Amino acid sequence: MVMGFCLLVYSLGLRALRQDLKGGSQTIQNQLGKRTANPTLRCVFQCFMSIHLGVTLLVIQSMI
Repeated sequence: MVMGFCLLVYSLGLRALRQDLKGGSQTIQNQLGKRTANPTLRCVFQCFMSIHLGVTLLVIQSMI
């Protein structure tokens, strides 16, 4: 039951992301560095992870 709900949320998020990119005629870079209008959510989450790491490192450097 929980797994099915997780897959539903993932697929709805993926669908919304792809529709927004297609509607705005925009692309983002995938893991290989190529521009794509059909990214996976995993790729997008990894992009946000790198932003989080960058901000965390800046905060740590400012504390030193």
